[in-house]
Amino acid sequence: MSWYFNQWYYGAGHPTLKIGYKWDEATKTQTVYLTQTQDGNGFILPMAVDIYAGGKKPATTFG
Repeated sequence: MSWYFNQWYYGAGHPTLKIGYKWDEATKTQTVYLTQTQDGNGFILPMAVDIYAGGKKPATTFG
């Protein structure tokens, strides 16, 4: 947990994110791009992304 306290308690600033999306029709693959745009060091931002279609979360497979 030292990374957490180093960036959120002892560090200064906050993350600023630019979020982009790309759908590849040929492979039926959605890509999500997260880019940190703030000055200074990047933040560690563990996160999960859920994608919904028609208001429902479809079954996913990872390969």
